[in-house]
Amino acid sequence: AASVTDPKCTVQDATWEVNGRALRLAGESVQSLVTALQRLCGSDAEFFLDGPFLGGKRAVDCELYEVDSCPLRPIGPAVLSFDSSDDVGKSAVSILVHPMIQKQTEVELAKLDRAILHAPLSLIRLRGRTATSTVKRLIGHDENLDGCSHGSLFDLEIMGKAATARCHRPNRLHSSNIPSAGWDIVCHPSSSLDLFKDVVNNC
Repeated sequence: AASVTDPKCTVQDATWEVNGRALRLAGESVQSLVTALQRLCGSDAEFFLDGPFLGGKRAVDCELYEVDSCPLRPIGPAVLSFDSSDDVGKSAVSILVHPMIQKQTEVELAKLDRAILHAPLSLIRLRGRTATSTVKRLIGHDENLDGCSHGSLFDLEIMGKAATARCHRPNRLHSSNIPSAGWDIVCHPSSSLDLFKDVVNNC
């Protein structure tokens, strides 16, 4: 769908790109999950030292490999994000991958001897120059979204519906990337249709 009043903002239901679900690993601590993920992403991946990522405030784009095989035997790209919960003894990480590599990813995750959970979700994508102002209108106040970096996560309530917004701003200082910048909004499938309509109506 595209905005009638401002064609510089587009809205897309991108749920198919993640097969309508996130793969989730749970652990007793963030560090225990980091140790497991290092076997899929390589032990020297810099984002494992990133405080906002480990604290559930930023998602990262990465490459997955067969267990203990990095940099050989690549599986494909993924998006990783930790829960922001402060509950002691309860940590979890979500893994979003394309449907084409989801089965292989699950096979490799099973080798880590951890339970694999499937969390249903819908993915709504906003792109264009007015994407950020659209999100601001939806939440009804300014969350200081203008200065956020690529991958930043915000837990929001949009029109009464719980959602998580992820900033998409690759090479954000380069003006040519402004049309491709925007937000990915993740929500439960039960509220996705109403949320999609709200987004379109507020573009």
